[in-house]
Amino acid sequence: MIPRNGKSPHFAFAKSDTTTGDRSYDETYSHEVAVDVLSSMKEMTIITRGQTFNFKFTQVYREPKLELPNGKVFYPDILCVFDKDQYPDEYERWGGKLVIEVTNTHKCEDDKKLEFELCNIPIFEFSITDSRKYPPERDNNRIDSITERNKHKERLEGWLQDSVCTDLIIDPISTQKHEAIRKILKSKMKDLIKVNDQHQLLIQDLESKIKLSEQQIIRLKKASQISSEEHKRLHHKISTLELTIAQQESTLANYKSSFEKFQSSAHRRLFKLKIWVWILIFFLLASNYEYLLILIHLVQRMTST
Repeated sequence: MIPRNGKSPHFAFAKSDTTTGDRSYDETYSHEVAVDVLSSMKEMTIITRGQTFNFKFTQVYREPKLELPNGKVFYPDILCVFDKDQYPDEYERWGGKLVIEVTNTHKCEDDKKLEFELCNIPIFEFSITDSRKYPPERDNNRIDSITERNKHKERLEGWLQDSVCTDLIIDPISTQKHEAIRKILKSKMKDLIKVNDQHQLLIQDLESKIKLSEQQIIRLKKASQISSEEHKRLHHKISTLELTIAQQESTLANYKSSFEKFQSSAHRRLFKLKIWVWILIFFLLASNYEYLLILIHLVQRMTST
């Protein structure tokens, strides 16, 4: 695979002249036959990290030569190409290609993982477990033979036809997918900014209302303080008036008592005066009848008043 000109990096690929290239190569038959079987499958059910992908690849290449835009060359075990119309989401995600690395004695190189991620090439790692290894390579008592190899290949084909369990060790995002995600996030960010602005306006409105309420509380406290002072002043005035009324009532009672005493004394004096008048009249009658008549007239006027 070699880079082609365009707005975004993409590649052409070519079959390598060697199966080793510049990488550490796993020379076990377990690795070799797994690569053979997987590279012969155009239909593949890949299971990884809780996800299942049912692919029908347009092309599958065994150990192609991949020359990246920076000039580095790699030889992945298997390169699979799929159609955009049939798998639009995966195509948008990975650009219509994926790599399968078969691991037995050697893990995928860190340099390869980094470069493939930068070039938006996903890597599915298929690890050969003990039960999937070529028997003579895990059991020294088993003898390597053509028959044994053919039997193992047939078993492996049967296993992998059902599903290929892998680990998606490199899961890049294409520029197109990244742009779509960026637009979604930008839209969400605008919505959040709008909501934040609305909340900010609500906060400002609440702060304004709180400020008005605080000012009203201050005014009410002042009014309450004034009212309290006025109440105390009025209470003192009422107490003073009540005391004055009590004093005046006491004075009035004294005046009434004095007047009653004076009235009683006046009646007694008047009674005594009348007695003296009658005595005087009596003596005058005895001495002069004319004076008697005058005195009677005077007494009548006095008694009538």
